Amino acid sequence: MIYQNHIYVIHLVEKTFLLPFMFIFTAALNYCLGYYLVSYHGIVGAGIARCATMTVMAAIITVWARRYIKFTLPWMPICKTTLAALLMGIIVYYLPSQTWIELICATVCGIVIYVLFLIIFRIITIEKIVKLMHSLRA
Repeated sequence: MIYQNHIYVIHLVEKTFLLPFMFIFTAALNYCLGYYLVSYHGIVGAGIARCATMTVMAAIITVWARRYIKFTLPWMPICKTTLAALLMGIIVYYLPSQTWIELICATVCGIVIYVLFLIIFRIITIEKIVKLMHSLRA
């Protein structure tokens, strides 16, 4: 999300000629991390490599965009949301997922766990849910 929002700044200031260099760098980073992590951790290593690469891309784009437009990021909600995702991922990792039924159950449990962590960390509140429901009706 951070990458997608901040890439528009680069497009607006017409500095897109530098984007291929970033894409080549992060593609090479993803390849190297993936090669190393997949050999030791399998498919989970591929996910970790992709997550690390996307984090690097978001950081590069954010720093680059801030050179042209000054803005602040709500770091506390971002950190809380990331922590909720990590905790959910750790819990779901240990759930069985060998059959289709187990995989469906693990997915549903992951969604429920993530939403519960968002509520516990006060990212989602009752007031926000009520506002969302009112805006959907309008």
